[in-house]
Amino acid sequence: MVFNGTRATTGTLLSAGGGFIQSAPGVTFFGQPYSATQATPIMTGAGPVSWTGTNALGPWSYNATLTAGQSAVGLLFNWNTNNGIAVFEVFNCNDDGSGDACIGGQEGAAGNMQNGPFVGQNPNFNGVEVSAVPVPAAAWLMASGLLGLVGVARRRKA
Repeated sequence: MVFNGTRATTGTLLSAGGGFIQSAPGVTFFGQPYSATQATPIMTGAGPVSWTGTNALGPWSYNATLTAGQSAVGLLFNWNTNNGIAVFEVFNCNDDGSGDACIGGQEGAAGNMQNGPFVGQNPNFNGVEVSAVPVPAAAWLMASGLLGLVGVARRRKA
């Protein structure tokens, strides 16, 4: 999922995990910028999903039941001096003809925030789901050019 700043967030969440999002330039939440590290892969497919854990801010145990077209992801947010605010976000992903639009903030779908300074609150994020990141043609062209240079260098040595 790509967050392009239209909802105050930029960054990318990856299918396998390891993504990162942050507040868009000039955007703050209660006067502070925020960032988040993706802590789980993107979960898809109808059925139950869960995410549990604990850190210095306390424990969390999220459970949700996804329906067709929904995705879920666990994020650890950093805001002000609070690092590791656990947020489990459920997105509705529906094809609108120009790609899959994923709308977050399913009130109560995964439960309210359970640790950190915002216990009981529901976060809301909007992004665009992307299935794969294609390698641009320029990268393939550059790779073939480099291989050609290696071949010329080898031929000169021989």
